[in-house]
Amino acid sequence: MSIAEQIKTYRANPNINVSSLKPMLKSGAEYQYRLANPIVPTEAMLLGTALDVYFFGMMAGSVLDFATHYIVKPEGVSFSTKDGKSWRDNDAVGKEIITFKDMERVKGMTEALLAEPDASAFFNAGKAQVPVYQNIDVDGTDFPCKGLADWRPSRYPDVVVDLKKAADVESRAFGKQAVRLHYAMQAAFYQKLFVQMGEPIKYFCFVAVEPEPPHAVEIYSLSEDDLTYGRRLYELALRRLIACHDSGKWPSRMKDGTSEPRTGITELVLPTWGRPI
Repeated sequence: MSIAEQIKTYRANPNINVSSLKPMLKSGAEYQYRLANPIVPTEAMLLGTALDVYFFGMMAGSVLDFATHYIVKPEGVSFSTKDGKSWRDNDAVGKEIITFKDMERVKGMTEALLAEPDASAFFNAGKAQVPVYQNIDVDGTDFPCKGLADWRPSRYPDVVVDLKKAADVESRAFGKQAVRLHYAMQAAFYQKLFVQMGEPIKYFCFVAVEPEPPHAVEIYSLSEDDLTYGRRLYELALRRLIACHDSGKWPSRMKDGTSEPRTGITELVLPTWGRPI
């Protein structure tokens, strides 16, 4: 099965993944809305998927995988012209269209990842896009969950590698991205899935690469404290899911760190950076 097909098969499985849980950290209403109205992939997200298919297809030895599912839009082609429409409606049928510039970004990121010694050591040999389907128990309730590990390096069997595209891979900037997108929750969730499968992992490593030249690369792992925090996050999301299902109510306001609805007026505490004097 090709990398693109593996991703498609995984996404079709109804089990709970960590991305679908993240809206529950805001509220039950947000969770319900996102289930009914999935986020439309942005250009950045589409570029990330293209990188996964190209890079991991290459690492898995399936160099034709990308060409099977993608086609590069030639420079200068416009869909407002007759020739452009003809190309789109004939040559590109059944394939994802990627712009010439984005294809150059994908190739540049791939070259940078393989040129970085520590990153290339991970990607020297292994398995790409490894699906995991396991139950996670919270307070006596089993939740059917799933994850799709980007890479399991053969040389490091206790490691899972997650490839991240980031505008800035410097630690402070990437740290902000990690907080905003709940990477700690993702890492802890995947660790639990692999423990349940009988293959405990010691390190969940993020290999971050910038889409713009010179395509800087950095490698990060999380501390035990951050992983513990990540576990608290996914457990909170699952507890809220239980509470909402049991009550039949999906409130738009929920008390921080609990499964209870928020009521009344909340005191707003301004951040220190918002008080310059």
